[in-house]
Amino acid sequence: MALYMLRQPPGTWSGDVELLVAAAENRRRLLGVYWLPSRGILAAVFRDPVDRWGLFERISEEELRHAYRMECPRGCGYCCALRSGAFVLETELRYLPRWARRIVERQPSRVVETRMGPVRVYMLGTGPLGSCVFFNPRTATCRLEEEAGREAKPIVCRLTYCTLFATGPRGRLLRLPGSKTPKYRPATRREWEEAVKAMRERWLSEWRRRGLPRGPPGSRGV
Repeated sequence: MALYMLRQPPGTWSGDVELLVAAAENRRRLLGVYWLPSRGILAAVFRDPVDRWGLFERISEEELRHAYRMECPRGCGYCCALRSGAFVLETELRYLPRWARRIVERQPSRVVETRMGPVRVYMLGTGPLGSCVFFNPRTATCRLEEEAGREAKPIVCRLTYCTLFATGPRGRLLRLPGSKTPKYRPATRREWEEAVKAMRERWLSEWRRRGLPRGPPGSRGV
């Protein structure tokens, strides 16, 4: 099995969308997003990707053994609830169930020129406080993932992480606060759950302040 990482995003709409189109084509080959200490970067790692545009770079199994895999724990919801910036590429619409496509096609969109040709991008952060239209505030989860499976999620959501939560050879890990680059320590189940709760509370408090609908069951109402 040959391992490749997606090249680093240039920070332009054209360049970033090119990378995401390539990643979306290889979505079933995605192993995860990892912090690579040897390179000091976050990298999306794929197994034997189809590389039409030279957007992937070979990495070694040794690098991956010493890497930290980013995790998105259920019940957090922070990235989805506030200023999510989520979007879906038109090339990904075929992965969506009909009900989700109807929602996406009603969202504002823009056309981005890429080497692959023009790509329409549908913005999903149009809910309250910029939340994603597929965010379920009662469960702090993605409705799209819950009803259609992880493969249906937009590729940008599968490649974007807060870097707080990770796993490695030692199991669950939490990022050390104040570190410029991600550094991690082993975490117990309780510590992990408390960190998830704290992240959920951050967006819940803002929703309460704005008088928005109640969050996950068991939390204080707004």
